[in-house]
Amino acid sequence: MLDAAKKVGINIKSICGGKAKCGKCRVKVSSKFVNEVTLEEKDLLSKEDIKNSYRLACCTKIFGDTEIYIPWSTLATKQRLQISGEETKVELSPIIKKFIIKIPKTSYTYNNVKIIKNSHEASPKTFSDNAKTGFEIIKDELLKNFNITIEKINSELLKNLSKKIRSNKWKIAVIVRNSEIVYVGSGEEIKEIYGIAIDLGTTKIAIYLVDLETGKTIDAIGIMNPQIAYGEDIISRLQYCIEKQEGSKKLREIVLEELNKEINIICKKNEISPAQIFEVVVVGNTAMQHLFLNLPIKQLALLPFKSVITDEVEIKARDFELDINKFGHIYFPPPIAGFVGSDNLAMLLSSQIFKRKGNVLGIDMGTNTEVVLKTDNLITCCSTASGPAFEGAHIKHGMRASAGAIDSVVIDKDSLNLMISTIDNYPSIGICGSGILDCVAEMLKAKIIDSNGKIVEVRKGVRKLSDGKLEYVLTKKVADKESEKIEKKEVKIESEKESRDGGVKNMEKKVEKDSDKETQKELDKETTKEIQEEEDYITITQNDIREIQLAKGAIRAGIDILLKNANLGVKDIDKVIIAGAFGTYLDIKSSIEIGMFPKLSINRFHQIGNAAGIGAKQILISKNVREKAKELLKNIKYIELTTYPDFIKYFTNAMKF
Repeated sequence: MLDAAKKVGINIKSICGGKAKCGKCRVKVSSKFVNEVTLEEKDLLSKEDIKNSYRLACCTKIFGDTEIYIPWSTLATKQRLQISGEETKVELSPIIKKFIIKIPKTSYTYNNVKIIKNSHEASPKTFSDNAKTGFEIIKDELLKNFNITIEKINSELLKNLSKKIRSNKWKIAVIVRNSEIVYVGSGEEIKEIYGIAIDLGTTKIAIYLVDLETGKTIDAIGIMNPQIAYGEDIISRLQYCIEKQEGSKKLREIVLEELNKEINIICKKNEISPAQIFEVVVVGNTAMQHLFLNLPIKQLALLPFKSVITDEVEIKARDFELDINKFGHIYFPPPIAGFVGSDNLAMLLSSQIFKRKGNVLGIDMGTNTEVVLKTDNLITCCSTASGPAFEGAHIKHGMRASAGAIDSVVIDKDSLNLMISTIDNYPSIGICGSGILDCVAEMLKAKIIDSNGKIVEVRKGVRKLSDGKLEYVLTKKVADKESEKIEKKEVKIESEKESRDGGVKNMEKKVEKDSDKETQKELDKETTKEIQEEEDYITITQNDIREIQLAKGAIRAGIDILLKNANLGVKDIDKVIIAGAFGTYLDIKSSIEIGMFPKLSINRFHQIGNAAGIGAKQILISKNVREKAKELLKNIKYIELTTYPDFIKYFTNAMKF
């Protein structure tokens, strides 16, 4: 199965190279046309996994038509900026519509003077009290031919309405947003109308270009949030804004500038004009939304973390400085409460957790992690400060998920030999969040760390530094010069967003990956003594493990408190939906192993990708979804963890392995 997938370009993760040693190529098979479960699979998969039809792709032979489900975490795909997600069907009910109408020439009035027989010369003799203005005629035509009721038109459009009608020979395109006319002109000038959906994350921003008449996604791009330079997490950025007089203004400006640049890039690539974009939907956590709207933020940094806005916000593009049609609108869905923003509402909509039967957990993982619990009668939610460790921040050799980052780790339980994989199979230059989480889980299984997270000195792979501190050695770090090549290559890849022509495939691979055998020899040789050149290796330090404990402890405490509040236990959970950029690629098994997720069958977990981005697209193309969002808000209860009784007790317990 592993070979078959590779032949058609589906890259399934396999650290051991298909030798049935790592267990990472886990897939679900719905077919009898496969071989029996092998001894290797019985060793690497649990009895429950096997019972639920999970197999290892490298051990499964196919003898007939077979359907395979490949979890997100099993796919060895690029992890730079997660923009894709599991799409759910939504009925198209556009906010913006385009109509072509013909103006009856004999009843058209110019400056309250009726025009007779196509004459453009107004005469007092032709004046009629019953004559209609151009706006009135357009309203009548839309009602008569399309059953569209119009209430208003932008005053600036009204100024040139007569000129537009005459210059287009009485046949005009009219674009309507709800009951307002937002464009009148040539049908050739605006052939198609588009919208932009934006998931404004703390670390990453996803941008989607959507055809508003069909609902089809035309293109999507991901970028890093430039605000990172002013603080890796939300609280750091809020603190910056409080301390600096122009702080909030600065953070808004740099995001706005970056978004305008990317909107122009995505338009240029798809040969459209920004003037064809009439609607933008922006979702994000409460702090990101406040900063982007330039709203007061001091109250967000203090208990009880109150939002200035509790309802949806609509702003005209010309008042917001976003580079789209000046008569377009920017729509901000309502936040839920506290730090649980409109991005979590978008996740609920796209995942349709509210429609699912039983008790369903939804976990949207990122720098801030939102947890929701849907029971029969209610949805409860909370926000956990999982911190930037999952993005590689505060980790000694941490980095974002890009080429050369270690993203998966396996430690052989008998020999304690190490197997690693890196993004794009580049030489190792650091470790990203999914890699360190994986590594900590493997270290725990191999008893390299104890239940409190303390590194055990006598275990293979552990070294003592000159200051007496212990750390676990993963692999030799690529030389600085080679690292620079990779980083430059990364910059080049990112900069080729303008062309979006798959620039990665056109680049030469100038560096080769160190062989596993050579790396292992080096490790075996060096890990039993102090190493003078301490920076030569990528390692996991005691502090790195503590950072993961803090992050996973916050998430698990949130889960346990929501369950306690609903009088439910772990066994009562029917389904766990994992969303978000980091949630896409983490290994569920490792997450259960370290206690971040409840100990449930892997079959109950489902990873859905960037659900907030998908939800933003649905809000963009559907009035019905917008109404559903408002209705949903009425049934969501928010729990503020920092004021919850015994929160510290839950958090402390959740930090342990």
